[in-house]
Amino acid sequence: MAKHYPDSRPYPYDTDKPQWAAFWIALAVIAIAILLEFMM
Repeated sequence: MAKHYPDSRPYPYDTDKPQWAAFWIALAVIAIAILLEFMM
């Protein structure tokens, strides 16, 4: 069960998620590009 703060966000660090998502997507794209180059 998630704790709810007065400002209705589930967690205080919830605001960092978009930045982390963009970071992990970029990392995944780079990893896939490297894998594709090795497969060629």
